Amino acid sequence: MASQEQVVAPGVPASAVSLIDTFYRVSDLPTDDEYMACFAPDAVFNIMKERVGHDEILQSRKWGKTTRTGQVHRWSHIWTTGPDVYYVLGDIDFDRTADGAQVRRNPWIGRFVTTGGEKPLIKDYYVWVRFPSMQGDVADPYVIDNRTRV
Repeated sequence: MASQEQVVAPGVPASAVSLIDTFYRVSDLPTDDEYMACFAPDAVFNIMKERVGHDEILQSRKWGKTTRTGQVHRWSHIWTTGPDVYYVLGDIDFDRTADGAQVRRNPWIGRFVTTGGEKPLIKDYYVWVRFPSMQGDVADPYVIDNRTRV
């Protein structure tokens, strides 16, 4: 993640920066334990659709690993809008398995609500991201019923 400038706004505690940096670093690892350790047990995770609790979040993570490889998250800015609420601007590289697309520097914004304190955990995580359209005559893995993207 050190390949680009990272800006942390005033008022963001070091403990929140550490959690967010760790979260994106371990998001790109093939193992799940460090990733899941970032979440409170009853956390809400929302990227494409809401998942609640460790079981649903882990299931979503495992599904995601079947849809893309070579994933690399980068964050560039962290700012706060209130106690224990943080927004993060970044981008992601990945290779999509369904059509072989090499997606690079795909922008996203994430919102974290944390438990606060010296060792915060994620209570609520929401991501705004637009995935590029599928290439060729390939079924979109992000479509539930051929009309609604999840």
